[in-house]
Amino acid sequence: MSENQSNFSGLKLEWDRSPGHPSLIRQLEHGLRTAVQRGQLPAGARLPASRVLADQLGCSRWVVVQAYEQLVAEGYFASVTGAGTYVQSLPAHDERRHRSSIENISWRYDFAAGIPDLSLFPRREWLAATRSALNTAPSAEFDYGTPAGLLALRTNLAAYLGRVRGAVAVADDLVITNGVVHAVAVMARAMRARGFDRIGVEHPGWIPLRTPFDGSGLTPIPIPVDSEGLDVTELIRSGARAVLISPAHQFPVGSVMSPRRRAALLEWADAVDGLIIEDDYDAEFRYDRNPLAAIQGLLPERVVLVGSVSKSLAPALRLGWMVLPESWKTPALDALRAVDPSVAVISQLAFAEYLSSGGFERHLRRMRKDYAGRRQQLVASMTEHFPNVTVQGISAGLHLMADLGPGSDIAFAAQAAAQQIRVYPVSRYCLNRDIPDQYMNRRAVVLGYGGIPQHRIAEGIKTLSNIASTI
Repeated sequence: MSENQSNFSGLKLEWDRSPGHPSLIRQLEHGLRTAVQRGQLPAGARLPASRVLADQLGCSRWVVVQAYEQLVAEGYFASVTGAGTYVQSLPAHDERRHRSSIENISWRYDFAAGIPDLSLFPRREWLAATRSALNTAPSAEFDYGTPAGLLALRTNLAAYLGRVRGAVAVADDLVITNGVVHAVAVMARAMRARGFDRIGVEHPGWIPLRTPFDGSGLTPIPIPVDSEGLDVTELIRSGARAVLISPAHQFPVGSVMSPRRRAALLEWADAVDGLIIEDDYDAEFRYDRNPLAAIQGLLPERVVLVGSVSKSLAPALRLGWMVLPESWKTPALDALRAVDPSVAVISQLAFAEYLSSGGFERHLRRMRKDYAGRRQQLVASMTEHFPNVTVQGISAGLHLMADLGPGSDIAFAAQAAAQQIRVYPVSRYCLNRDIPDQYMNRRAVVLGYGGIPQHRIAEGIKTLSNIASTI
């Protein structure tokens, strides 16, 4: 496996030059980054000169220089002119600590991704739906509830998904969950019980959707994403028999899966006796045309459709669902009982009433109009203040991805945060920080517009452009 190996200060680095593996630069970056995170390279340690390390590893000095520069930009190393390159003193690289520190900042302009405008939650309508449901529900409904969820909600939801998302479903196909991450955790357990050991995941992709695989026995395999969605050719090469995708509006790239890729994905699933977990992320918000129907409607025996109301209503409701193929109902329910037996029944009663009354669809129509205005303002502001910007993912959802040119996305996001502006670097969403070539040394950032008022967007982007001009 290894052609060259080196050891300095207790650190071992080795290459894999076989076809299909990352470049030597990326391998070296990953090895050094991991060594810092694990404490193998302690704070203050001086790294070998680039020429010395290149000789030891049997690679060009350019490989080492590029790796060092990337890790300096990310904040792992510090380069001191005339004195060499040193390991920075860093806080623990814990995602929960990172989120906690970020959440404690009072943002002037908050372009957080994946967050709806919580001030627009339909409080009056939800209260009316809750009151109506509580007045009419039989006393037996206030028990713990069945693992699959309230029948009335599953019935109404199956009708809604069939009418709006083109899903093929009846009440018995649905299981109510505490959200999409909960649904994926249940399916991870069910897949492992049936012998699956790997699952393809979009790369880059949404971080919380990877956490259910930790300790599940399933290894997530990164599959590239481009303007057409997940690269099915690479999925085939991976050898995985399961995949988690978000074809309606991928996060963070923002691509909508093309018809060609959809057809190839379904062919792959049949050929390998595989399973597709379709996250219906952002399907409610499409601005240039009607949303594409869910892939599940084309091959329901191979697709688990998962969704939630976290973006359409509010994350606090903790309501989601799975639409299951017949062959996966028993394994999924067995796994659900082991993970979490049921979802709060009163929330289910209220949502069932809200669906049946038409309130949910009225709310979505209002939100589409509002978010479309924010999206238009954001795109116009980006065009005005970043003339050379490349923007992706504007056709749907609550975010877009912007390439602002050469540089470090992490450094740029940190500089913005210092000015109380929240944006997210794309590299943050790369599995094992393995950054695809098209985002390497680029200031590619994610800008969400669900949580920022429309009248604040132009001012926020102007301020962001002032920061960009100083870096």
